[in-house]
Amino acid sequence: MKLEASRYTAMLATMNVADLIQEIERLPVTEKVKVVEFVEALKGTKQVRYIDSAVVEKTADKVFREHAPLFEKLAQ
Repeated sequence: MKLEASRYTAMLATMNVADLIQEIERLPVTEKVKVVEFVEALKGTKQVRYIDSAVVEKTADKVFREHAPLFEKLAQ
């Protein structure tokens, strides 16, 4: 979806979420429709999740330990 530039664009640089919501509430219906479409499109995007590095290290150690023969074969 390509959004057209509007007179509201410049305001976004200094807004917090509460300000943004107030501005959305003031938009004309046609502009609100675009905001709703944008938010709905965001719901379908894949979210990046992070895991603590200590958990990754512990899990990797367990996997390598439990599957050592497989990793030895793969290394050949």
